[in-house]
Amino acid sequence: MDRRGAQTQPLRTRSARDDRGFTIIESLTAATILLIISVVIVSVLITTGGWYAKATVRTQAATVANQVMSIILSRNYGDLHYATTEELNANKKWPAIIPQEMVWPTTIGDFSVETSLTPTTDPATGLEMKRITVMVNPVRNALDTPVSIIRYASGWQGMASDTGVFKVPVHVQCSVAKQGIRVELLDAGTMTEARYAITDPTGLAVFTDVVERPEGYFLTSDPRTGLTGAAGIDVRPVHFPTRIFPTHGGSANNPILSINTYTLEVVNSSTPAILRVGAYRRAGWRFLNEANGTMNWVSTDIPYRPVYGLTVYAKPTLNTTTDNGIYGLGDLSRYPDNTNMVYKGTVNAYGVATIEIPWTTDPSEGQYWTIWTTTQEADGSLSRHVKIDQATGGWNADVKIPDLPSTGAYTEAPQWEHLGDAVTPYDDPTPQTP
Repeated sequence: MDRRGAQTQPLRTRSARDDRGFTIIESLTAATILLIISVVIVSVLITTGGWYAKATVRTQAATVANQVMSIILSRNYGDLHYATTEELNANKKWPAIIPQEMVWPTTIGDFSVETSLTPTTDPATGLEMKRITVMVNPVRNALDTPVSIIRYASGWQGMASDTGVFKVPVHVQCSVAKQGIRVELLDAGTMTEARYAITDPTGLAVFTDVVERPEGYFLTSDPRTGLTGAAGIDVRPVHFPTRIFPTHGGSANNPILSINTYTLEVVNSSTPAILRVGAYRRAGWRFLNEANGTMNWVSTDIPYRPVYGLTVYAKPTLNTTTDNGIYGLGDLSRYPDNTNMVYKGTVNAYGVATIEIPWTTDPSEGQYWTIWTTTQEADGSLSRHVKIDQATGGWNADVKIPDLPSTGAYTEAPQWEHLGDAVTPYDDPTPQTP
């Protein structure tokens, strides 16, 4: 009996202990393991986030460096020099002059650009050349190694600018891999087609002999004509045309016809993009709350007495800085002149003006739309209504409601509310300022 009791007592003790759960030591051990795992995960996330941020900055720096180098190489050889005292006194700015240092603004921050012009000699021909170095670094949080591009220039720049005899290959890769897209190089002065090429099945358009021009070209595509030359295909350019500067390097006696490669964002669509604007005598479109990323609208029928028949006008602002140059308003602005780019639409029974636009604006470049309309009050006076809209417009748009919002109690697309029961639509295309 005593032996049996001695054997059974420890078993009862362990059973009772197991019923009580983990011991303090076991709990501390599990917590320590979880803490170590959490620290490792957080460290990986921080490291990955930092790497991604650096990669984004370096990619943007490389884009800036290539743009600066393209503009420099588009000059006559005799113009490749730093600003003289006379040029500085004449208040000339980039790109009319080449500064040793300048700040280049982008959507992710400012970058410092340093340019070096060093005289040298072509060892093959003995001709005088210039070694051009463009080095780009963020103004804040400098990269471990700045992005640097080196090219050589000789007298071919003057010959190409004066006679246009130099021709370079250009490759344009469309974002949609489809055959038959008509890719266009537009004349920078007239915005008419200077050259076109048709894409292969991978979406690549090849130009073998594009004439160098100091003013460059505007790059876009034409959905009206494609592989057949008549019917075309339903592929349209996403954004307004952007200026490119196809160039080549080497010496006058030994030019290097390096391939100029660009990308073109396109979209499959049988119709132009739509910019939607609302106009209502009372309140506009609202929603109750968001569920699974979808807005629950108060009403899906005709809302709050729309101002039916009201004409709404829209005009894009493309070059969004005041500096002269590729991002500014000078002769080498990155985007076309918007003087005659005015589009309009009429408010329908749902209170939405659907304005057809050939391209959408690019929010990454800070572009926006100025939208205006005019109503006549009961006493005969005119009221001007103006809004600034950052929305880009889009394809396959619902013409019954403005764009869905992501935050707040109203749509992000512009809408005028509480215009009054006595207002009458008045068509006035005169551009307005907000």
